[in-house]
Amino acid sequence: MMATSVHFRLGLLALLTAVAVGAIAFVLAIRERPTDKYHTYFDESVQGLDKGAMVKFRGVRIGKVTHIGVALDHRLIDVEMAIEPRAVDLEYLKPKLRAQLATYGITGVKLIDLDLVTPDTPPPPALAFIPPRNYIPSRPSVLDSLSRRLDVISARLVVLLDRSIEGIGEIREFVSSADDAADDVRDLVRHFDQTTARLDKLIVNADKVSTAAEDVAHSTNDLVRTTTELVRNTTESSSNLQGTLRDITDAARAVSSFLDALERQPDMLIKGRAGRHHP
Repeated sequence: MMATSVHFRLGLLALLTAVAVGAIAFVLAIRERPTDKYHTYFDESVQGLDKGAMVKFRGVRIGKVTHIGVALDHRLIDVEMAIEPRAVDLEYLKPKLRAQLATYGITGVKLIDLDLVTPDTPPPPALAFIPPRNYIPSRPSVLDSLSRRLDVISARLVVLLDRSIEGIGEIREFVSSADDAADDVRDLVRHFDQTTARLDKLIVNADKVSTAAEDVAHSTNDLVRTTTELVRNTTESSSNLQGTLRDITDAARAVSSFLDALERQPDMLIKGRAGRHHP
């Protein structure tokens, strides 16, 4: 009798528990808020993002992740979100929204953060299919953006390193050319010194030539004076010679007249030259 009473009590307790659980589930189902389904597509790994993860708008919880799968292009990751329509007017904000993976706390658990687009926001991934009506474009996560920037920086560093190596080679060539140029400058300076020495000698010789020219000029002046005096003396001598020649000419004429007269009158020397007698 006692055993039957215990079993009855246990069965009644189990029944009441089941009824209570069913009532609680029913109440929760009745009180569950309506949601709208939205999709976003990520072009990166969603490791750490699980079904039921929070969806926030600028830090305010507005829904949760209901499904995670591979998109139709077998490249992007399709994430379905259940958003409470009373939390935020996504129909109005949807053209300006971007979905981004974010890390919650230090545990590495991921969530989806919705935020407004800014001028420096990267463009969303290109879709090879037609998205559903409730589509929110995504943007790279901070880690993915950092990784991509690091890749770009690494590529640029490689290019910069190559250019640096080329620049070092050019610097070496420049240094070698500079050494050659320095040797050429030294040769030029040496030739310039030699040329300067030659110019000094030439100047000294020019001074000597100038002195000799002055001596020649003095000698020439003396010669001119001497020549002038000689010409003057020659002129005077010529005048005297002309007088002498005139005298000689007159004497020659007188002698000639005398000889003519002597030839006509041979005895003139005895008689003397007879005067002219007119009959």
